[in-house]
Amino acid sequence: MAEIRVADISRWQGTIDWNTFKNHIDAVIIKATGSDGGLYTDGMLGRNRDEARRLGIPRWYYHYKGVGSARDQAAYMLNAIGIQAGEGIVIDDENEGKVNVGFIAEFTDAIKELTGGLINVAYSNLSRFQGVDLSPIKDRNVGAWVAKYGQNTGTIEGAGAAPGGIDLPIIAWQYTSAARIPGVSANTVDMSVFYGDVNQFLAYGASGNVPQVSPPSTATPQSPGNGTYTVVKGDTLSGIGAKLVIDWRNIAATNGIVAPYTIYPGQVLKIYGGTMSQTVTSGGGSYMVVSGDNLIGIGQKTGHDWQEIAKLNGISSPYTIYPGQSLKLPGGGVTEPAQAQSTYTVVPGDYLSKIGAATGVAWTRIAELNGISAPYVIYPGQVLKLN
Repeated sequence: MAEIRVADISRWQGTIDWNTFKNHIDAVIIKATGSDGGLYTDGMLGRNRDEARRLGIPRWYYHYKGVGSARDQAAYMLNAIGIQAGEGIVIDDENEGKVNVGFIAEFTDAIKELTGGLINVAYSNLSRFQGVDLSPIKDRNVGAWVAKYGQNTGTIEGAGAAPGGIDLPIIAWQYTSAARIPGVSANTVDMSVFYGDVNQFLAYGASGNVPQVSPPSTATPQSPGNGTYTVVKGDTLSGIGAKLVIDWRNIAATNGIVAPYTIYPGQVLKIYGGTMSQTVTSGGGSYMVVSGDNLIGIGQKTGHDWQEIAKLNGISSPYTIYPGQSLKLPGGGVTEPAQAQSTYTVVPGDYLSKIGAATGVAWTRIAELNGISAPYVIYPGQVLKLN
């Protein structure tokens, strides 16, 4: 059976060097939109879409299911992308204990109607597909893209046997969330095997260009300031990156800022695709988890120790949280963001790029400061210098 290598990416992979990246994948699945906490567009959709198109990389896009009607979410996604011939659609269903078959069926019907016949793919981990009557989406010819990691070593060798045992065709297997792919420096990459060749991958895409779809009336217009950040006294690029949950190097590259990375109060910085920060209400004493969050990053955004947040909410190792979850914050309120920390203590599951994303300090800089070289081994309890 033919197989191709497929990477799925979002803003968490930062500014990708696509000319290098393309040499290590056969196809790509790009995060487009989501509705966990309200409709939004991934901050790197525009760049990732345009680069994949420029290089002719076969591509699908995915939408992270959340609040709101299935039709509104489908319309919002299609409007954000502007689907071209051969481009496919995935519905990512991870915000409930099991896949919501009714929602996926409604989403599929909406995509088919709005595009003139396109059938989407459904993604979730294996356990969420199990124990559910999948016949309504099977009847709609929806294929399953299934996540099953095993040891999650970054390679397929550590992933164990391929998934099976569900009453739905499994067309792709996401076998790791920890792959290191040249061209991506900001984070690891989720990698999958698609069971077929490139032409079969493209067959899941639109047969022709899809007319522009209007966004749903429920979509909240972006505020005039979205997509920029105005520097204030005391700001640094790494600090701004931590506040906006964006790799500071992406901000520097977008604004043509080079070493020694000087910025000044009042300077307006472009943030590609809009800011990614969540507004944290000062009076509520809580934080709503969004896709891609982890406790360390939430601690950075809210100015609280992540371990205190975990303890307050009864969360223990492996510290699993999920989009839409409301977390209590220590002290009953939200403090101002903490000043840039000078050290970081490694916890189980950490790696340098993850720490870099959480602290706003480039992982290469952390490695340099602490004398860490390839293969970049760190261990729980290790105290790393950040400046």
